[in-house]
Amino acid sequence: MQETLNKKVQERINEEKIRIEESLRKKVNDETAELINSLKKDLEEKNKRLIDFQKMELELLKVRQEKEELKEKIALEKEKEFLERLKVEREKIRQAVDDEFLLKIKEKDKLIESMKSEIEEVKRKAEQGS
Repeated sequence: MQETLNKKVQERINEEKIRIEESLRKKVNDETAELINSLKKDLEEKNKRLIDFQKMELELLKVRQEKEELKEKIALEKEKEFLERLKVEREKIRQAVDDEFLLKIKEKDKLIESMKSEIEEVKRKAEQGS
């Protein structure tokens, strides 16, 4: 009977041991699954932040490129505007020089006409005097 009792006690101990092992195994598996899920969530969040960061970095590069293009465009527009003003000023100077030259020619023509008139007057008087 003692042997049977020892056997039953040993069986109960073995059953309890198995139950405890299974309980611990389940607890470890649950904790491991929870940890894995938590790590997956962290990884997904970090990947999302990385993607967001890369998008922001790309946007920053685009903005910098647009800024450089705009600077170049403004510089070209300023140069074009300067060249246009220079052209206008050169035209004004050329026109002023042409006008001055024409005025001198008109003054010379007027002087020549005046001298011709005086010469004609002197000839007429000389002819009348003779």
